Amino acid sequence: MLVCVFLLYCGLQVTAGCTRMDSQEFTVSRSPGESVLLSCRCPDNHDVIKWTVGFSLQSTGRTVVSNKAGRYRGRVSIFDQTPSSNFSLLISNLSEEDTGHYYCGESTYISLVVRGCSLSENKQHVEVSRSPGESVFLSCSCTHLMDHTWSREWRVKWRSPHHEDLHSTQLSPRYSGRVQMFNEESPGNLSLLISDLTEEDNGLYSCWINYNQHRNFSLTVKELDPTFNNLGDHQSPNTTLQLSLVLLLVLLVLLVVAGAYCTRVKGRKQNSQEKRGERKHNEVEESVIYSDSNVGFNHVSPG
Repeated sequence: MLVCVFLLYCGLQVTAGCTRMDSQEFTVSRSPGESVLLSCRCPDNHDVIKWTVGFSLQSTGRTVVSNKAGRYRGRVSIFDQTPSSNFSLLISNLSEEDTGHYYCGESTYISLVVRGCSLSENKQHVEVSRSPGESVFLSCSCTHLMDHTWSREWRVKWRSPHHEDLHSTQLSPRYSGRVQMFNEESPGNLSLLISDLTEEDNGLYSCWINYNQHRNFSLTVKELDPTFNNLGDHQSPNTTLQLSLVLLLVLLVLLVVAGAYCTRVKGRKQNSQEKRGERKHNEVEESVIYSDSNVGFNHVSPG
């Protein structure tokens, strides 16, 4: 009898395998950009535990979740703590492609669902310049969000330079009547429109999704230099630099032309002086020759 109980106990230990921890749900939902910890406990384990993922329960082929290769490179960490039997899996910077059934060992799995708003051009910094009285459109949108049903699973926040949440229903008097949102009409459009700008609106504006995805806008509101008003409504620093280079090039061309003209005039003047000097010299020689001939004529004796 004791032998049977011992064999049954050993069989239970062998077949027990890995289990989810008590706090781990069977299905876990996260938003893009977030992290997830898939807990797994493997008591009395003497082998290397591998995490694999399958995209359906019926699929026979699974992909090994590794930090060294594949699309999980640099995004996962596996707790290999044999004494505590903790072999949990941590995945960071989630995307919708990470949705699937994650297996700890051979049979224990947890369903991970990644859905919601994935911010387009995440962590991008944009420079924007406007004049007082104009409007500015700060573009912020997310992909794979087609209806309002997912809106409860992600959080949007627009931060102003004055540390205010412009997405709030209670705007400060500073922005009251000047700010317009678009996500009420289009779930994926989180853009912000600010009208009637003033120089006090200068600063950094940020669109945040779930506190882990963001896009920054550096807004500059200032009066344009009247000198350039005739050259366009909005002259960028690059345009000003190009104009300066063109003016410098024109000035250099004028200097070269003026130098060539002066050299040519000076040459003509010098040639003219040389010709006059030569002509004067010839006249003197002719006068001397003529005088000598007259003297010889006067001293000829009569025949």
